[in-house]
Amino acid sequence: EIGSIFYNAYNKNKSEKNYIRFTIAYSISRGFFIVWTVYLYKQLLGDRATSPTQFPSYMIPFIFFFQTLLVIVNLHFLSVHLRKVSRIIWKRKESKDAKSL
Repeated sequence: EIGSIFYNAYNKNKSEKNYIRFTIAYSISRGFFIVWTVYLYKQLLGDRATSPTQFPSYMIPFIFFFQTLLVIVNLHFLSVHLRKVSRIIWKRKESKDAKSL
């Protein structure tokens, strides 16, 4: 899981700058994950005769359900990280504004 690799790299070298870098990289990787999920949904719901992957019909609801859960969890984690980056940026901006007074 590429998000875990990014997070572990940040944990090894913790700093606000590295956290912002991690969040950017994580955001991009989640974007690709969502695109891949849409591709998977198209395979599940599309023309099964031309699909490169053949799923048994009884598995389609389970695959759809669990993939959707993965997207929801990943978007939740992304929102947590984006809120934290937002706080870091506002804190930096406030300290810069206070120094200029």
